[in-house]
Amino acid sequence: MSSSAREPTSQDYDVWNALVSNYIRLGTAYVWHLVEPTSVFDRGQTKSVLEFFPEARPVEKAWATHEVELDADKLRYAANRGMQRFPHPPKVRLLDAATLARIAGRTPKSTWLASPRLLPGAEAIFRLSWPAYREDGRAAFLICAVCTEWWGSVIECKVDKDFLSGKWRLGETSRRDFTYWKDGKLFVDEWP
Repeated sequence: MSSSAREPTSQDYDVWNALVSNYIRLGTAYVWHLVEPTSVFDRGQTKSVLEFFPEARPVEKAWATHEVELDADKLRYAANRGMQRFPHPPKVRLLDAATLARIAGRTPKSTWLASPRLLPGAEAIFRLSWPAYREDGRAAFLICAVCTEWWGSVIECKVDKDFLSGKWRLGETSRRDFTYWKDGKLFVDEWP
């Protein structure tokens, strides 16, 4: 990666945490170790999100930003900071390529979705995109792959910044399901 490449900011981690913490309660969230351009997994969702959130049009180029490695400590710090009023902040772990290959039984294609049932204690698995911040800084738009025990989907969402506290909160969300883990198949790397 070049030295001029964009690195995730504290605000990026807070936005990602707003999404991740919304999908987990007691288990562990596994987050793919790379922030990816949405072209890797969006399956037409970029066009859809621009219809759903037209205010994202001026900032959509953020979704094409290069992939970069996430920092596990910064992700956990954002989770702890975001959940200060709760006794147990969410558990977040990075999912690396070796672990993914082990649970898949092979080196998967770039379009993979995996059920959290494949990892002990996992409640959800996430593939994150870069936040596309609205020009006024009061909202961010995400397109991410999210896999729960029941479904594997691409999520498009708006994350709003609270005017008073400055904390990021998950706002409007839509979901396109690609699998319901039928027939015991808990890993897919070819989907429409």
